[in-house]
Amino acid sequence: MDEILTREEILGGLPAGRARMLLFLIESKTAHGKAYAQQAMDVHLTEKDERRRESAFLEALALGRDPPLLPRIQDLERFVPLWAHLAPDHPGLRAALAHALGAKYRLSYRWVRQIRRVLGFDTEAVQVAYRSQYGQPLAVIYTPHDTLAERLRWALSAIANRLESLPPFNAAVLLAFFIGFARVMGDVTHLPLELWAGVLFAICLYFLTRGSLSSTITSALVIGGINILLILVLSFLALAWLQPQNLSSAASSFSTGQPFDPQILALIFGVILGAYFGHNSVGNCGRIVLRRDPGGRSLLWGTVVAQVVAMVLYCLWVVAVQGALAPEELVNYQGTSLEPLAAVAGPAVHGLGTVFAILAIGMVSVHTALAPFNAVRERLPEGGDASHTAARPLFARGRFLWCLLPVLLIFVAAEWLLFSHNESFTGVIDFAGVVGASIFAGIFPVLLLAASRRKGDMLPEVVYRWAGHPLLLVAVYLLFMAGIWVHGLVIWQNPMQRLAAVICGLLVLLMTLLTIKKGAFRRRLVVQFRQNEGDEQATSALIAAGEAAEADVVASRAQGDSTYHAASGPLPGTPLLRRLTLHIGSTLAREVKVWVHQVTREGMSTPLPARLTLPAADGEARVPQDLCARPVLVPWSGQEGRVELTFGDAD
Repeated sequence: MDEILTREEILGGLPAGRARMLLFLIESKTAHGKAYAQQAMDVHLTEKDERRRESAFLEALALGRDPPLLPRIQDLERFVPLWAHLAPDHPGLRAALAHALGAKYRLSYRWVRQIRRVLGFDTEAVQVAYRSQYGQPLAVIYTPHDTLAERLRWALSAIANRLESLPPFNAAVLLAFFIGFARVMGDVTHLPLELWAGVLFAICLYFLTRGSLSSTITSALVIGGINILLILVLSFLALAWLQPQNLSSAASSFSTGQPFDPQILALIFGVILGAYFGHNSVGNCGRIVLRRDPGGRSLLWGTVVAQVVAMVLYCLWVVAVQGALAPEELVNYQGTSLEPLAAVAGPAVHGLGTVFAILAIGMVSVHTALAPFNAVRERLPEGGDASHTAARPLFARGRFLWCLLPVLLIFVAAEWLLFSHNESFTGVIDFAGVVGASIFAGIFPVLLLAASRRKGDMLPEVVYRWAGHPLLLVAVYLLFMAGIWVHGLVIWQNPMQRLAAVICGLLVLLMTLLTIKKGAFRRRLVVQFRQNEGDEQATSALIAAGEAAEADVVASRAQGDSTYHAASGPLPGTPLLRRLTLHIGSTLAREVKVWVHQVTREGMSTPLPARLTLPAADGEARVPQDLCARPVLVPWSGQEGRVELTFGDAD
């Protein structure tokens, strides 16, 4: 905002100035939602990234500057739910806001349905107020005709809004990606493989400099749908050349007494385990789905269906390719199956494979490159981090290069393999599937599930107790650990692969022991006070070791005290609430976490100012702790106790 009020606004009266301020706030809210949507599918987005983004918007709002990301009228229509609470009640102010919108944006009556509804532009009171203030009918704010470009933008925005409003239900391999992309593009163009690996690295480098892929839910759904369609088309092209004798060749090779090669098992296990690796994306999309379905039912069943679809596609592709290609064409072949398949099914495979390589391998490579890049950036000291004063000069210069170092080393390794003609897409998938998928898709989820069942902050609507049973978790853990050790000691014959598997197995064991020692599986009592932005009431929840725990809750207000007895329930909001006391019975928990926060309309959690007191059993109160910064975690005896939260200036 260049100035608070212009001459025209002063002459036009106070509503014009207030409307301009309201429009600025609406644009800021919209820009915030748009920025979040563009990072919705970014993997490994760190807390520093979240804080940096929030600080940029808060600073712009405080200084009255334009937000970091300027919205368009399509964005204002799309993100109406984020700013609808700012809609004024006074018809004159709504009329002034309509005038401000019409002066700044090209409004199409057909496409701004939500804006018209929320701001009441179609009501008689607002239209009368507009004519009274500006001497013209309110209809003058709408453009009589839309250009072709505008119609296209509105159509794309409508599609995006429709896709993102669907029910949530529908919602270490970077080296392999470099090699796989190079092999596919090299086979098609007959250009050097090293060149194509460099092209993919340059693409990754471009997005790393931006710090984000700017991928929305819509773009992820569209690209995912195109990739599935490409896989189906390629599979059907291969099925047209299916030879039944090719499918039976594996069984016949064993029956003829040919020696068994244990290395085959490594590739089989690597591919199968790699198929389950996709469930790691649940953590990425979960933060989006859970904002719309806090119970987690849609996330759970959507994940199950996604895994089933992935398995069906894997099986279809394996049957199609092995049925179309003779065994001798695939034995010892180090690249993808697209080149030999194109020799059988025709050049269409090359074209479709190229599109698939760009959309699937290319974009996943960018996502995967962002993971180590952000991991290093999260650990490097910030400019004002006093705890890393000694290390700051070392990392102050060339900070981007330090973050880029892991990706650069992987790229150098890929180029070395390509130059030395030792590249093997199947070999990398073999190793990454067995070791990487075993650790990240098998062992880590088991440890996370065990920890979340004892320390969870939320209680989902759907909880399968058997899935977290200690015997089942131990069995799954040992199964994946055994897979790593068997490959390292028996199946793999390459000394480097064996050594890497043994080292990874030892590191996993050490990590597990350290996790246990640091109390990751210690039972926790979680006391949560939640205030939704704009709501007059708040809610409390008490969870002990992953299960709902009832307590006597006393809410103190100026009008008096109210007593409740439940595991969760509604409470007066913070403007009216002075003190909240929870009388908790004996539990198995050995630590207590107190979480007092407000949830914004964008789904972000921000701390609420409150003071915490945990009286001891002997009556001596512990030192009160401030909850303004973050949740408080303190030891808990497991015996009966009391948790007190004081809001405002209450004594």
